[in-house]
Order: sequence, then structure tokens, then C-alpha cells
Amino acid sequence: PSQAAASEALLAFLGALDAMPFSDRVNFLEVFYLSQEQRIQKLVDHLANWMPDSTCHGSMVHHGVICDGCEARPLKGLRFKCTCCSDFDLCGECFAKKDQVHGGKCADHSFELKFADWGDKCALKGLWKFIKGKGECKGKCKGKGKSDP
Repeated sequence: PSQAAASEALLAFLGALDAMPFSDRVNFLEVFYLSQEQRIQKLVDHLANWMPDSTCHGSMVHHGVICDGCEARPLKGLRFKCTCCSDFDLCGECFAKKDQVHGGKCADHSFELKFADWGDKCALKGLWKFIKGKGECKGKCKGKGKSDP
């Protein structure tokens, strides 16, 4: 299939997923993840080998952040920050049942996904190494256009 056809199929899938009720989306993604867990883990491992320092070896700890659903501190894993409330964060598990947290008060609110605590020096160091590169090609282009001795 062409790239355009694949793009259209992906957009149609995402549109259908978005039209589902939230709890159905969560169930679908849980079933999908469980059915593809080994393949996903291989991709994550490959990414970790490609960028070993990018997130401190997979640590997603949000220091100074408390889950307002289960009160886990510090919040670990994916962090969902409410865009409507001034200070309201949920861990992945509580976000999946956000319609039940605090009586469903934020069930219809929008949330922003935070992968890493960018205030964490380790996460910033890994991001910088990823952007800058690890120096594998340093000096390879020096003298371009000059004849070798």
C-alpha cells in the first residue's frame, strides 16, 4: 500500500478510536497492549539501546508531584496534568478511571501527558545527548574539499 493509503487508514483508525467512549478506549488499548506486549517491549528495548541515557534508563519519576487520585508520591510513570484545574495530576492508572476519581469532577476535562520531569537533571542530560549526538561523527567532515596529503 502507498504511504497516502496507510496515512488515511491510520487517520480513520484514530478518528474511530476518538469517537469511542473513554472507558471503551481504555479497554481497547489495554487489550491491544496485552496482545502486543512482547513486540512493544522489543521496540522499547531497541529504543533504550539507541538512546541509553535519554530518560535515565526508563525512569519516569515526577519528583514533587502527587497523584490527586491515589496520592502516590512521587508520581511514577505517565503523568496526566489537568489543563482546566490549577494543580491536578493523575498517574496512568487513575487517569484510566478519571470518571471515578473525586466523584468524576474532572471526567470531562482535558489533560496534558507529561512523559518526564524536565526539571530532573538526568532527563535533561539524556535529552541533550540525544539532540547533540554522542560524538560518533565528530571530525569526520573536517577538511572537506581539501586534498588529502
